[in-house]
Amino acid sequence: MPLFVLHLIRSLFRSSPWLGLCLFAVYAQVQYRIPGTWLSFILPSMGIALAILTVIDIVTHIIPVEGRVAATTNTLSRSIQIGIGAVATYGLALCINGALDDSLGVNYRAQVVLLSETNSGSRLALPWTVVRWGPSEQTDRLSLTWGERHRLWGGEIVIMQLRPGFLAMPWIMSIERDEEHYLRELTRTVPRATVAWRHLIYYLLRQNRLDEAQEAARHYLKLYPKGHEQALVVGMALKRAGRYREAIPFLEYVLERHPMYEAYQQLGWTMQQLGEIDRAAQLFEASLPLNPNFWEAYFHLGEVYAGQGKYEDALVMYQKVLNIQPNYREVESAVGELHKRIAALKSLPVEAKSSIPVTYCQPWTARKCWDAHIPSS
Repeated sequence: MPLFVLHLIRSLFRSSPWLGLCLFAVYAQVQYRIPGTWLSFILPSMGIALAILTVIDIVTHIIPVEGRVAATTNTLSRSIQIGIGAVATYGLALCINGALDDSLGVNYRAQVVLLSETNSGSRLALPWTVVRWGPSEQTDRLSLTWGERHRLWGGEIVIMQLRPGFLAMPWIMSIERDEEHYLRELTRTVPRATVAWRHLIYYLLRQNRLDEAQEAARHYLKLYPKGHEQALVVGMALKRAGRYREAIPFLEYVLERHPMYEAYQQLGWTMQQLGEIDRAAQLFEASLPLNPNFWEAYFHLGEVYAGQGKYEDALVMYQKVLNIQPNYREVESAVGELHKRIAALKSLPVEAKSSIPVTYCQPWTARKCWDAHIPSS
């Protein structure tokens, strides 16, 4: 092997720790990016620094240097190493600042002013963008991942999520296309664009903006009355948020136009939470023919009947659950408890049974519910 190649390999091996630090610094800048303009110089600067280190190492091993030349090369090498170490230390600070930041962040609307090129010759460079954002319409250069670079285009309106940082250094968590801006522009230009309204509903739900999602859904359903799937999704989102009264109109809309098992279950559970137990039982019962081989409706009915003190009816429902879903421990435990209560009821005098008030009690396995439904035991 030629002497030069051998020295080159050895030099690259000795430079590998510095290369690792450079790569770490670049990763930190991309992953936990800080708005600013100096970042575009970091990659080429570190590349030049590594090249100088490698050349110095090769030269000093091929051509012996002494005196002032040796001192100069040593000083230059040390300076470059200190510079790379400083950048890597800053990268570590960025990682701590971003990785330990558990805040929700704030979304800012921005416009892409300029983008780096995407031709093959520029693939070695770090992709970047210049954005105009903030109340003062300031411009900042930001690093991008290659995925972001290919998704974005010049002039596009985007949403940047800014987080305060664990070390109080604000950083950009994400840069995404502002879907709401374009969807609202489309619905404003073409008010009857049902597809745009549908996408707007899903976008608002993902953002947990339930009031606006309801408004968009009502407008969409006027344009497209067959949009029962979207009505169901909005109703379920409101139910999950505990906004039961607001969920009811959307779930009833589905049942009026396209009765489906899931809508019965969701509305039944909602009514159960609101204490409208008879209505809940009716809804669960109505769902059975639509999906008779699924255990969920039987489970809910068992819970409702047991809460009403209808222990034998509840036992029938729970047994059906076990026929479909064997070894369901919660239901097996409920069946054992029901047998105890049924036996206690049978031991009561006829007069005592007829005087038991019809009340709904949950959780029905609690002692208070035993006392409510079997008062003289």
